[in-house]
Amino acid sequence: MLFSENCAQTGSVASRPALLSLVFMLAALALGAGSMVANGKPSGAAILSRIRDSINHTPGAPQEECVLLQGEAVRYGDCCSYSLLIDHSGRFLERLNGQLSSSRGYDGSAGWARDWTGTERELPAQELEMLQAFVAILSGRWLDPDSPFEVELDDSRSSIDAVGIDLRLPGNNLGIALTVDRSSWLPRSLETTSSDRRCRWSFEDYHRAQQRMLPHRVTHSDDQSHNVEHYRIQRVTSPKNLALDTFHPDRPDRRDDTCFQQDQPAEVTMKVTPEGHMLVRPQIDGRQIGWFLFDMTALLAISPAAADSVEMPAFGTIALAGLSGENSRFRQAQSFELGQIRLEKPVLIERDLSFLTLLCHEPVVGICGYDLVARSVVEFTPGTGRLALRDPATYPLEGAQWHNLHLDGRYPIIPAVFEGQHEGLFRLDTAGLNETLAFSNPAVTGFDLLEDRITTAGTVIGASGVVQAKLGTLLWFELAGHRFENIVASFDVCPRSGPRRSHPLTGTIGLKMLEPFQLVLNFPRGKIAFLKRVQPSQDTTSPLTRPSRTELILAMHYG
Repeated sequence: MLFSENCAQTGSVASRPALLSLVFMLAALALGAGSMVANGKPSGAAILSRIRDSINHTPGAPQEECVLLQGEAVRYGDCCSYSLLIDHSGRFLERLNGQLSSSRGYDGSAGWARDWTGTERELPAQELEMLQAFVAILSGRWLDPDSPFEVELDDSRSSIDAVGIDLRLPGNNLGIALTVDRSSWLPRSLETTSSDRRCRWSFEDYHRAQQRMLPHRVTHSDDQSHNVEHYRIQRVTSPKNLALDTFHPDRPDRRDDTCFQQDQPAEVTMKVTPEGHMLVRPQIDGRQIGWFLFDMTALLAISPAAADSVEMPAFGTIALAGLSGENSRFRQAQSFELGQIRLEKPVLIERDLSFLTLLCHEPVVGICGYDLVARSVVEFTPGTGRLALRDPATYPLEGAQWHNLHLDGRYPIIPAVFEGQHEGLFRLDTAGLNETLAFSNPAVTGFDLLEDRITTAGTVIGASGVVQAKLGTLLWFELAGHRFENIVASFDVCPRSGPRRSHPLTGTIGLKMLEPFQLVLNFPRGKIAFLKRVQPSQDTTSPLTRPSRTELILAMHYG
């Protein structure tokens, strides 16, 4: 049952004999202790009161009050400075400054992050909720009467030396489990569980700072990335008179790490494999060192031998996701150039890329894509391998109009309307895993897309592998004012649990379906345009084919 701040407070149990006090505590836990229990047994409200007293948290603190925690951190093996600013309403701004500098925050309406690649993104719903829970524990916000968190005692996790408390944000399904030490009545650990990820924070070395008890050592682990981060707080202050935009997204001038060389051609020289994979030859520290696989959603990566060939320094450590699951490290380049765009001091992930050599039938020494397109206007013609990267500050769009483009992580998302006047959000399948239109299982069931539809058995390919699907004809599909009719589409029929997204996905749009257009993607401004090609059927430089098993291995290996 929920804790109630309106329950009458019990008398003190501190003066009772220790054994009797323990008996009462265990009895209260057995009964649920969510409200007042007779005969002086502690209630949920009494437990919260003890925690408040130990932390010295005062509900309803002045609205101008903020707390700033500063110290150092070790993240991905990179030793860096750390700061976390929290205000009374739960807004926050976190910064790490080192070789892998990053920042993230919540401005009261949306969460955002700027990672070590120097690119910004919106925080997905569950990632934001995880951070909000962590910040609420540090600030004591979860103890306020007007806290957005619902608080409930968890008997199954409570014991003689610890109290288990569950927190929940209304309308959300993220599991938030707090453990409080019974001897000190201070938070010991916090664990958040989503459908595909579990994060854990441990709190240690409590000291009084700014009239409250705060942990000065925090450890964070993540079972998805398998990376462990360590934070040590060295200074705590309460800054005043903050700027109105303090918690808004960082938007530094990208010219400090990016430039467009107008004397170079914007169109990128490219080789397209028979399977449709795109290979480019960038310059690393002024030298061409071999083929790089180009994928708009992939981070910069390089093979150990290629990095050594240009004497690229190594640092840090990172646990890689995917089938390989190996640990790796980072490589620091001085420059990375492709077409007109030049990145200064980019960071690349070192990894074994021999699987790409087998896949592409060429000696592939690296991967590039997202770090470049996130700073550019991308002109891309599906099915031809034609690609140009242009300066977004001076780009003139001609012959089309801009439409809104969202990002789901690093993946472009666009709205569309389809048969039945249904509206949805679709991911552009830039890796070419599926030819045409693929509907997700929630969309198939939610819109009854299989009702009265003639279908045959088939499969659809995604990051999780090959799944069973039905193949059928969709009467029409409208994208950015362009209407497609009688489309062969796939309908996912396998229910599964997955991460809840900021923008729930209706499906994916394959590049084969978009061959009648030249795509113009303006990632920095969140825009996309579709330019109609004159005779797309005659432009067959490298037609995309149905994905092979090797394409699935590629998607799961570095996807």
